[in-house]
Amino acid sequence: MDELELNNNLYLYNNNILFDLVKKLEDIIKDINNNNIISRIKDIVIRMNKLIDDNKKITELIRNDIKNLNNNINKQFHDLKNSKNNIDNNIKTKIYHDGKYEGEFKNGKKEGKGVYYYNNDDKYEGDFKDD
Repeated sequence: MDELELNNNLYLYNNNILFDLVKKLEDIIKDINNNNIISRIKDIVIRMNKLIDDNKKITELIRNDIKNLNNNINKQFHDLKNSKNNIDNNIKTKIYHDGKYEGEFKNGKKEGKGVYYYNNDDKYEGDFKDD
């Protein structure tokens, strides 16, 4: 075998190895494409981003719900406080350590027309102002 034939054989051998390697790479690429690995990864990334966006929206909704609940609680507390004052204003009888009062109240204090019955059987009937 002469040198030219030897080089030619080496060239063919190396060329066959290269073709075999290219074929293996093509097979790997086909496997990747056939298994939709890239597509599945893209799909996963898209779904993760959607979940992140959804969680941001849900977090904002929860914040708004908490804010609304807090506002409702404050309003109910305010309404309850006002209704207590209104109830106090409408109380007709209240017992004290030295007697009993029947009459009008304002903000929990004797105010307006009323009668105060003392424990010693005395009474005051008339107008009351700021207790």
